[in-house]
Amino acid sequence: MCNKEPGIAWKTARAAALKLCKGSYQHDLIMGHQALSGADLRGMAQKYAAGYARSRRAIQIAMCEAGIPFNVGVGEHGTTFLVFGDWATLKIENIKDAKKALDRRQRELYSAWMFITNGTKEEREDGQKHARAFARDASAVRGNLARMAEYVQKMARLGRITPSVTRIVDKCVHNALAFVQWDRDNFAV
Repeated sequence: MCNKEPGIAWKTARAAALKLCKGSYQHDLIMGHQALSGADLRGMAQKYAAGYARSRRAIQIAMCEAGIPFNVGVGEHGTTFLVFGDWATLKIENIKDAKKALDRRQRELYSAWMFITNGTKEEREDGQKHARAFARDASAVRGNLARMAEYVQKMARLGRITPSVTRIVDKCVHNALAFVQWDRDNFAV
């Protein structure tokens, strides 16, 4: 992630990044036609994956040096993509923070319940059951957050940054954080 120049719009950021491109692959990365991870390389391109990886890293370094704000978004199936501009960068950061809160709570539960040595067998089983249920529910919430990350990237690319889009993304992040807080309030560790 690089966010040196606050206040730059996503269209301006993407246009500036396109000027830095040295080839069609870098251009496709900026436009979102190629995955940032390189997972969509096929045939001969896959054989030369190391060169493509250097190209991906080079464009990211060039954008950082030019002060172009961008972030790396992670989609529903682990696809990585570039997100430009302050609005999109801010929303992706909010989504990442919500994912970190889920991970933190899951680690708390596993450390408190899965390795408990004191207490009855019934208490241990109840704790383990809750930890597994939380992990299952957290997985669904993570899926929602990943879909929101893809939605943010799509809306930023299409230029459809509206108050309703902002509300949808904020509501998803709020729901994820509320889920973590509800679990903390109802199931003290």
